[in-house]
Amino acid sequence: MIKKNKFTLLGIIFFSNFLCVAQNSFMGETRDLNPNTFKDWQTEDLICKVSKLKTVRFIQTEKFGEAVDIGIDSVYVLFNNNGDYLSKSNYSLNDQWYLNCKSQGYQNCSSNYKFYEYYEGSNCLKEERGRKAGNKSYYVNYKCTSGLKQSCICFFDNIAAKKYVYQYDANENNIRIEFYNIASYSEDETIETIWLYEYNTNKQIIERKIYNADGKMTDSYKYKYDLKGNLISREKYSHSYKMELKEQTMYTYDAKNNILSENPGSKPNSTWYKYIYNPNGTIKQITKQNLYYTEYTIKYISFDNKGNWTEKIETNSLDNSFKVKRVIEY
Repeated sequence: MIKKNKFTLLGIIFFSNFLCVAQNSFMGETRDLNPNTFKDWQTEDLICKVSKLKTVRFIQTEKFGEAVDIGIDSVYVLFNNNGDYLSKSNYSLNDQWYLNCKSQGYQNCSSNYKFYEYYEGSNCLKEERGRKAGNKSYYVNYKCTSGLKQSCICFFDNIAAKKYVYQYDANENNIRIEFYNIASYSEDETIETIWLYEYNTNKQIIERKIYNADGKMTDSYKYKYDLKGNLISREKYSHSYKMELKEQTMYTYDAKNNILSENPGSKPNSTWYKYIYNPNGTIKQITKQNLYYTEYTIKYISFDNKGNWTEKIETNSLDNSFKVKRVIEY
């Protein structure tokens, strides 16, 4: 599944002296479109499973003529032995609510957080609960069979609001999701949309079809891959009078499977990526640019002895510079 925000780019290759084994050298958004095979530790820019992760982001500025780092936010993550989330908490270090909370001695002063519980002996979720931005609480009850998620009901502020039903093929690929609205005043369920998936032999999604409550297809997304499993094209078709191609994005990669370019068809906002490597093969710097300006630069400052980065500096198109530090426990 693709999120249209900036790519998560690791591109760190495995060496025999690393105790961690990188299962994919590039964990970008386009690398793996099957959510059943994408792991939570990959989401956190890690090349293998860890037990704890603490990330702190600093803004780099000047004070009395000297460079200083001011902490602005932090993230704490706990993983289980399968590399799945147990908890994830975000803290805004400059937020007045957070500062007041800490000054009063409270332990959990997270502005938003998530907790996860799994069925015993399985990596299938049993319950997810937390608080999102705006302090809106939620929890999700999941039903699983043979380690596969069958259905779930989402509650917001203790009111049931959404229901999802899942269906799988013989290879345990999720081939159908049904989305239901639940009326707040009753338990009546109304079908909203249905998503249908098709996969290739590598368990990668090759098509996703979206149907409305009347059973008419409204959108279709088609995906193509190269022999290494990298996504090389994505097409979106939408229905007005007939199904027509609305968007087409092409991708290219280097020999290490790092993305080199993203070309959204005829739109004048193609982007390119440039990499600088350390002598041991880890990435030293990534630059993303388009036709008009540099969108961001990431400089990796340090790595631990397992190959995971522990410090980097990000500079965006407005020349704002952020330092990010990580403490990792295995």
